[in-house]
Amino acid sequence: MRNGFSAKLMLLVCLLLVATTVGGVFATWRYAEDPASTVQNDVPFVLGEFTWEGSDILPDDVEGEDHAWLIKSLVSGESGGKVIGLDNPDSALNDYINDRLDGGLGWKRDYFGSMAVTGDEEMEALFGAAAEGLSFIIQVKSSTEYYIFTTSVDLGERGEANWLGTGNKTPGKPNVPLGSYVEYVYRTKITRPSTSAKWDIIETKRGKAVSDWYDENRRNANITQIPAFDPNTWVES
Repeated sequence: MRNGFSAKLMLLVCLLLVATTVGGVFATWRYAEDPASTVQNDVPFVLGEFTWEGSDILPDDVEGEDHAWLIKSLVSGESGGKVIGLDNPDSALNDYINDRLDGGLGWKRDYFGSMAVTGDEEMEALFGAAAEGLSFIIQVKSSTEYYIFTTSVDLGERGEANWLGTGNKTPGKPNVPLGSYVEYVYRTKITRPSTSAKWDIIETKRGKAVSDWYDENRRNANITQIPAFDPNTWVES
């Protein structure tokens, strides 16, 4: 009888230990998946799951420099229950891109960047917090293919145009000399089957691009002198 009771007691203890261990593993897994509570926007995707090729090379170990978070936010992020990324054709992000594509008096641009004088504060408010230390440029390759360039390099301080908008008043201060490479710059390819479809994140590659002023939406594109990089010079590295 004592042996039988002892065996049952040991079995009960083992079962309790197993249940406790399983519960602990589950709790740890859930914590790893949940977005940090300090992130400004409640973007409805799981941070720990990267499904596109090359996503594992994206840095995310420095606070405010989570490239994957920024890329996903730019594509399908939400704020206040509304899509603020590229998946919403009426988003502010798409409006800025379309303004650049439409041009005005002949200065059409095929890319829009977070460093722009027009739109930078709004972009920071929408896609800040987890990515406040990053800069991005979205380049339109076609209506169904875009490149998203992201970098954690501090590009420098932009200058100031004179009050007439005819020339530069205060020079910009690029941290990477113009003509030298900004490294690293990550290029992420996104595509969609049609202009009415959602975007798919395809692949990310690590590389570098030549430091250059950001072209503004005006005839004299570099009056303000905004430090950036030229997406057309990007090469894998």
